[in-house]
Amino acid sequence: MPGNVAAAAPVDTFPTFLYSGLTIELRLENVLSVYPDGSSQRLALAINPRYFFKLNYALTAAQWSAMLSFFQAHQGKPFYFYNLLEALPGPPPGDPVGRYTVVFDGPWTEELQTGRTRITVNLREVA
Repeated sequence: MPGNVAAAAPVDTFPTFLYSGLTIELRLENVLSVYPDGSSQRLALAINPRYFFKLNYALTAAQWSAMLSFFQAHQGKPFYFYNLLEALPGPPPGDPVGRYTVVFDGPWTEELQTGRTRITVNLREVA
């Protein structure tokens, strides 16, 4: 049927490096139209709220290279992310507890430190 959007089909899992900082937001995004008389109209973009994750990592050179390769290979492609606050560390493959289907949301940012590189990535739930 024209106009229908197919469900996200993740094919990979986000690398299981332990993050040093995690911010989780639960958002119900909407479209806001404001009119000259001060009235407004809102329309929800989704029925259910979605999770947004912001992760910070302090990586060695080898980990940085692996993470950058994953980031570049998955631009606009969905993948699984395990929230380690909900799932056991190193969850078994296929375990749905704490697993979210996400895409990268925003740019790759990094800060050079002695012996490590601190990166920040944003993830957005899509399903």
